[in-house]
Amino acid sequence: MDLNTRVSTELADCSREERGDLVSRRTCMTMRTLGGVFAIGALIGACDSNKSDQRDVERKQSTTDAALLNDGFNAEAEFLRRLRARVAIQDGMLLIYEPLATGVSILYGLPPSTPWSISCGFFGLQVTFGAGSSEQGGIVEVELTQSLVREEQCRRLIPRIGHEISVIVDAR
Repeated sequence: MDLNTRVSTELADCSREERGDLVSRRTCMTMRTLGGVFAIGALIGACDSNKSDQRDVERKQSTTDAALLNDGFNAEAEFLRRLRARVAIQDGMLLIYEPLATGVSILYGLPPSTPWSISCGFFGLQVTFGAGSSEQGGIVEVELTQSLVREEQCRRLIPRIGHEISVIVDAR
């Protein structure tokens, strides 16, 4: 009998019977603790699996984006699509959707007057909403690509992305 099966069996015995002696109580408490440890281990394993899957997706995306950036028109259209998929105005609030893993996400709600900026270059193309720094909190980054974006591409993309953000924010 493997340890998982043994722990499950012991836990079932502990919940079915009211044990009176000290040894049985200790055994039940130990089994419950082990059950909790196994459950936490399973959750951590699932999170590591999601992180690994996310890294694979990011690597594939980066390779695809590098090729996409060679076609300026399609790159611009794709980055605008990604921006619109993550940023919107609803009921007077600026909503920013951040996918974390399959089926897991965060939705941020900010006032439409929230300051924003665009960074473009070696680390990709990102839009940052909020004031302050990432260490202080209060900012949300929308990553459009992690691929290297050349200066001439940035000079074309930044005004277009900025215009689109203005259109979204002004659509109150």
